[in-house]
Amino acid sequence: ATGGENWHVNTGWAKEDWDHCFWHGVLCNRRGFVTNLQFPKGNGLGGFIPSDVGNLSNLRTLLLINNNIDGTIPSEVGMLSELVYLLISETNVHGTIPSEVGLLGNLEHIMFGHSNLEGPIPSE
Repeated sequence: ATGGENWHVNTGWAKEDWDHCFWHGVLCNRRGFVTNLQFPKGNGLGGFIPSDVGNLSNLRTLLLINNNIDGTIPSEVGMLSELVYLLISETNVHGTIPSEVGLLGNLEHIMFGHSNLEGPIPSE
């Protein structure tokens, strides 16, 4: 969904036998659950944010800054109950901010600057 074969740094993403905790931009907790997806500053990330992101129930940080991400923020982001940082800036993401963002009770930092998002940031 995000063009991993074209990234400037894509360590592990093209190798099915690599543990996902060692992939570029992925951090995991001790139990091997993904806690952070961090793709800052123009790594060549492209495509869209897949709705499957909602399955990452331990995710605390979603950082997509200065990349060619397009499309909308999927409503499934509202399933990320552990999310603290939602940083989607300098992208081509557009549309309205999903109301489900208002369900994120642990969210402390949100940044949507320099994207084409419209509307208010929903509250709980």
